[in-house]
Amino acid sequence: MAAPAITPSPIIAVCALDLGNPIVALFLDGILDGARSLGCRVNLVTASLAEAQTFSDPARRPPLSSPDLAGLIFIHRWPPAVMSDLAVGRPCVSLVHEPVHPNIGLVTMDNASGVHLLMEHLHALGHRRIGYFGKNTELTWAKERYTAYMEYLDERELRHDVRCAIPVSTLALQTGQDRWEGALDQALTRSRSGYTAWICPAGRAADRLRTHLISHGLDVPRVVSLVVFDAIAASDSDFTRIDIRHRDLGLLALRQVAERIANPAIKASITVVPSALHPGRTSAAKA
Repeated sequence: MAAPAITPSPIIAVCALDLGNPIVALFLDGILDGARSLGCRVNLVTASLAEAQTFSDPARRPPLSSPDLAGLIFIHRWPPAVMSDLAVGRPCVSLVHEPVHPNIGLVTMDNASGVHLLMEHLHALGHRRIGYFGKNTELTWAKERYTAYMEYLDERELRHDVRCAIPVSTLALQTGQDRWEGALDQALTRSRSGYTAWICPAGRAADRLRTHLISHGLDVPRVVSLVVFDAIAASDSDFTRIDIRHRDLGLLALRQVAERIANPAIKASITVVPSALHPGRTSAAKA
């Protein structure tokens, strides 16, 4: 059901940490489409993670202190204390990352079913030793994807070696920065010892891993298959992946905030968008 148009036009702040991330641009496209159709005004507030930490001090966040501000949308993992502070008295929505305050709604993709689709795809191709490159328990979406991977191994009674769930830092997954070499070398070693497929939770991890494997003589996908949950930040658009409708997520976030502005009795809610598998050129039958 579409959110009602609101008069006068409310101001909704969109808080983003990384405008260089192509996913953010797609979220913004959907948010702006929704704002135009519903008569809302959008103020974009950008900050580095270090700057966002200072927003706990009201004097440091003028763009978010306006009494005319009617609601907020958070993109990326903002500091929990800042999110909780800003959520008091106004409707808020978090895109993808699990909220930390009861007044913050959530719009996200179905991480569990997406990972299940990727694992079923690899299993159908004959792969039984499947590693996970990009384990991370700080980011809620990354944690959910890793948990789904572990659950699938248990369901299928597949071998699990803790050395084949390779951690990657939050900074690396979100921005591509930070050191990757140790994690990449671990994956290379495991691939040479019999692991024939890897699942990655994000495009940057898949990009780095494929480049590393190929540069060390392991063909993708003839020797090692790679699949990724969301390849939007990868350099190759033809990864085997879960397709994410980022614009739809942004639109749904805007509508959720607008509905709650128009009707303050509506509580924060969770909207989960289904996953869809896109078979690409980075997975093949086990050799």
